[in-house]
Amino acid sequence: MSPQIAAKARKVLEFAEQRAGEMADWLELSNALFGPGGKATLAFATEGERTAFCKTQEYKALLALMDRLPEPR
Repeated sequence: MSPQIAAKARKVLEFAEQRAGEMADWLELSNALFGPGGKATLAFATEGERTAFCKTQEYKALLALMDRLPEPR
């Protein structure tokens, strides 16, 4: 994995960890990360970058973080 992908993955995870406490549920955090203009969407603009991101430990930690948040109402 490239150092650039790893660095971006760390930044996206840090953002998610900081914002998780402010979010009502996992869907809100997901939108902040993967929606239009989302942190991960902007950080990983190409399909290749997104594929590489999905293979990182940070991505796995991000999914676990979202799993701990409440379900949307």
